[in-house]
Amino acid sequence: MKSVKLINRMLLLFVMFIACSSVEVVAAEQTAGKITEVVTFLSGDVLLRMDTPVEGCDAGYWFSKSDAAGYEGFLSSIFSAYHAKSNIRLWGDDTKYWSGDSTNKYCKLGWLVLAK
Repeated sequence: MKSVKLINRMLLLFVMFIACSSVEVVAAEQTAGKITEVVTFLSGDVLLRMDTPVEGCDAGYWFSKSDAAGYEGFLSSIFSAYHAKSNIRLWGDDTKYWSGDSTNKYCKLGWLVLAK
C-alpha cells in the first residue's frame, strides 16, 4: 500500500512538473471602462483608448487585421461598445507594443468582454 501511495505522489509531481514547464508566462494588463477613441488605419491596424488607462498600456490597445483571426468580430464589438458607451473589459499583452508609435505604449489586444 505504501508503494502505491509513493507511486501516486511521484506521478502527481511528474504531472505538475510537466504542466508547469509548458505554461508560457505573458506579462499582461487588464482594464475595465469605456472606449474614448478608436483609430483605424488602411493597413488594418486599429488603436483604441480607454477612460481607465493602466500602467504599461498607457496609450491604449491595438490589434491588426494581419494577425487577428477574429478581426471583424473585434472591430464590430469595439464600434458597438464605443457608440453605445458600454463598459467593456480588455486584456492586453504589455510585451507586444504597437510598432507605429515609439513614444506611446499601445499593448496588443488579447480579448475583450462587453459588460452591462
